[in-house]
Amino acid sequence: MNGRLPECPAKARRSVAWPLPFGVLLPLLLAGRLLAAEPAPLPEDPALDRRVSLDLEAYLPKVVAALAEASGVPIAVDEHLRDSSLAVFVSEVPLRAVMRAIAATTTFEWKQDEAGTYRLTAPLIVPPLMNTDRLIGSLAMACPREIRPPVGVGPPTETERQFAYQPAPMGAVYSLLPSALLETIEEGGAVPFTKLPRAAQALLRDYRNDQARAQLRNILSPRWYVPAECLGLQLMAPAQGGHWQVRIKREPSPPPEGAPAAAPPEAQWESAEYIPFQPLRPFGAFQPTARGRTVGQAAREAARKAGVSVVIPADYGEAAGEPTGETAEAMLDSVLPEGLKSSAGQFRWQQQDGVYFLAYVGSRSEPLASPALERARKALDARLPAEYRQLLALNIGMAYYAARGPWVKLWATLSEEQRQPGEPIPLPALSREQQSLLYVGLQARMVLEVWARLRSSLGGELQRCHVALHFGYRGDFFGRGLGFPRTLQVLHPSTDAKDAGEVLLITGQVDGQPPILRLLPADDTALRKEADLQVEEQPLFAVADQLAQILEAPVVTEAGPPELKLTANYQRRPVRLLLHWLERRTGLQWCKRDGVYVLAAPVPPERVAQETKSILNRLSPPPQPVGPGQQPVQFGDIRKVITEEDRMLFAAGDVSITKLSAGLQEAIRHFVAQHLASIIGTLKPDLQLLERLGEARLRLAEQEGPPGRPGNYRLELEIPGELSRQFYIPKDLAP
Repeated sequence: MNGRLPECPAKARRSVAWPLPFGVLLPLLLAGRLLAAEPAPLPEDPALDRRVSLDLEAYLPKVVAALAEASGVPIAVDEHLRDSSLAVFVSEVPLRAVMRAIAATTTFEWKQDEAGTYRLTAPLIVPPLMNTDRLIGSLAMACPREIRPPVGVGPPTETERQFAYQPAPMGAVYSLLPSALLETIEEGGAVPFTKLPRAAQALLRDYRNDQARAQLRNILSPRWYVPAECLGLQLMAPAQGGHWQVRIKREPSPPPEGAPAAAPPEAQWESAEYIPFQPLRPFGAFQPTARGRTVGQAAREAARKAGVSVVIPADYGEAAGEPTGETAEAMLDSVLPEGLKSSAGQFRWQQQDGVYFLAYVGSRSEPLASPALERARKALDARLPAEYRQLLALNIGMAYYAARGPWVKLWATLSEEQRQPGEPIPLPALSREQQSLLYVGLQARMVLEVWARLRSSLGGELQRCHVALHFGYRGDFFGRGLGFPRTLQVLHPSTDAKDAGEVLLITGQVDGQPPILRLLPADDTALRKEADLQVEEQPLFAVADQLAQILEAPVVTEAGPPELKLTANYQRRPVRLLLHWLERRTGLQWCKRDGVYVLAAPVPPERVAQETKSILNRLSPPPQPVGPGQQPVQFGDIRKVITEEDRMLFAAGDVSITKLSAGLQEAIRHFVAQHLASIIGTLKPDLQLLERLGEARLRLAEQEGPPGRPGNYRLELEIPGELSRQFYIPKDLAP
């Protein structure tokens, strides 16, 4: 825009939405990082044939420095890639093979500079500065009309921002399916989108469009779009190495009318945007996000046992499995989360010169082709400078790295004084070049988020999709417990001729329906496996024998009706589906007792209610006896009863409660009893209400929803003067 800084909007446009949440961006980044690209060949340098050994899990700078020390070859990494982490276990293999595996795993590229240093590098792009109003308008106009967000109507309200991430209406879709289609999906089949009732098709189509429009509106109302004097740059948390953020200044709310006079409160600085390039953070010590052992740790152990070398991303955010298997590839595969295993079809292990690395073999990091997406891409290319066309042409994961360009340049322009921790530096206090780079960094992030949203919203065509229940791996996101969430998915066939997989477009839990296998643990690893089951006119005991071999555990069943004959043909399907099919066909119910899978008649609800009441009564802790004028010790008062001997025992490691002082033992027991009492206290009213439901008075009240969306019905149950509860029913599910 001829070098001018963006014009700042009026104060009325301050309150805006956050960008895409981390949960939306993570799959894009992960897929981009693991794409099996063929790395550029390394030069014929004899130094690269030196053999190296290394056992390390760290961020890239530390990994590269260790390889340089082990080989004597000058190796470095671009500064903007320093937050990528790797696990490396190599034993006497050529340096060339390790470098090739690192490039294939990260999709970065090795280049040799004039000084002879091999540098792991990736593109950096610095687009030109644009007028923010015009950029927002251009991005909005590039969106198809059915998902185009409104522009110039002010920022979305808090309710509208939250609506952008509402769950899919899968309960309503499920309730609209006729019995024949329900039978198909409940037994693991798929229903073409075009075979769904028209009302169900409309629900899914409207949901996809509504979510895209709402999220695009959030993106195009960025939090940083405030007057220049309200925008700043701040170095924070210097004790942890420091990181810098873009901050916004919020004026305090005026005091309520009639309030006593007081000193006016000061304006507060708030976080507006996390800067992806963090040059001060100490990326030497690896900090995993997974609970328990990381995939990198487990893969290094598997490689040691198998006598091979491996390079793999250090952390996938999930705990790793135990290395098992007969071959090196099987052992490495066994430590991966279920979604990354070779059997899932998205990844496979590759080996070159004795070094194994995990390669992404699908095309899910690239958008599904569709005419609408192609038109949107052309519209963006026509409205944006050439640098943005280069950025959008990259794999989406690589594009987010390339968009760090403005932040790298901005950091280089900051003086030593500006790099010191302290109060935010207001935008007007920065130089004109620094202001420009800051805005360019923010604008580039906004463009990428719009493109990512268009890819997921326009990629693929619903007419080519099918709907199915999900029986496979879910990870730990839904927690542990009994019953697997009943989830309906809209899946699109891959558009890559080399990839016969499917791409998930829409997913959501089926509200109002019981979970699948509701008495089996949701995180039972045996149910995640895939297996074949082919039976024809077989009795129940014969099918149970096959399942026992698949589960590698005993299976006990009630004797089914003598006339019951079972037929099924499942190939490479989750074991959870096989058990669910048998439940449906027999009317029996699975449970697990002491490692034995039991298929038996369901327990009558009346007996469950009676047993639950009895258990709750038995669990209720009796009143704690205390002497005259005494109060039971609360856990928060532990300092009153803990002794020096107790502290020494804790300092030495794990300790049995029987070794602690009597006062501390009593404090801990009282705390656990109080915690149990609080849980039981929340359950008892519901149980009492269920037992006396015939006495309850019911009231149905209507609640309005956000603009353009149905609200809820509030169902109130009350036993006058004693008990009351409220339940909410979405209007689109109400009869």
